[in-house]
Amino acid sequence: MHKLRDGPFFKFLQSTQEAIVLPAFVVIAVRPRPGVWEYFRVNGYELTVDHLSVSEYLRFKEELVDGGCIDSYMVELDFEPFNATFPRPTCSSSIGNGVMFLNRHLSSNMFHKKEILEPLLDFLRAHKHDGLVMMLNDRIQNISKLQSALSRAYEYLSKLPRDTIFRKGWGDTAQWVSEMMRLLLDILHAPDPSTLATFLGRIPMVFNVDASNEIAAELQGVPDLIIGNYNDGNLVASLLSYKLGITQNNVGQYESHAAFTLPGQYRVVHGIDVFDPKFNIVS
Repeated sequence: MHKLRDGPFFKFLQSTQEAIVLPAFVVIAVRPRPGVWEYFRVNGYELTVDHLSVSEYLRFKEELVDGGCIDSYMVELDFEPFNATFPRPTCSSSIGNGVMFLNRHLSSNMFHKKEILEPLLDFLRAHKHDGLVMMLNDRIQNISKLQSALSRAYEYLSKLPRDTIFRKGWGDTAQWVSEMMRLLLDILHAPDPSTLATFLGRIPMVFNVDASNEIAAELQGVPDLIIGNYNDGNLVASLLSYKLGITQNNVGQYESHAAFTLPGQYRVVHGIDVFDPKFNIVS
């Protein structure tokens, strides 16, 4: 018994999450580590083991439910190609740290490719609320001018009382505005993920419900259902659903949505990828 416990077969059994028995086969879903799944078929008569694709494994689950009446024309969904070029972590220990990964990836690109900073400049210029400029005006046309303007503004702020009141955007006091500009200067000179995360986290983000009109125009009609993702997404979905008079649904992201089947309707062979940063945030 001790030899069995110390062997690879016991570790294999410990990683087994599901088992389907359809004589003469036992079909097994194994999760060797978080976010990673493998599927096997054991032939009890021939004592052979075959590796299965996701689609093949789901077919066995459907057969268990439908009693062998497999619909060869059932819709099969694979969302993997939509995310093929998007950066993502590979270690299971990174699950739940999607924002940190993206900040590291972005700051690394900023360090090696200064032109990657241009979208940040565009974002700061475009950040408005009710037509009011929140961060930068159109006179700041490039990174060089931004650095120069920030340096002058930072020096000016250092001479003001810390509690001097400002219009919200960069901050509502001289101290807060000064800290924001210092963070951005640090990012422009030597970007790092911690500074980038702190700066982005302090930018006031405003969602205007009046955007419901643009959404309806884009869809050429009012949707029947709106789905919110995570805290901010759920808040926006609640506001929009109330404004448009439609149903709101909240969706959780779990490993069980990576591959699943609704027998007789459709099967998903690549759904939620827990390594994808957009599904990889603890909130």
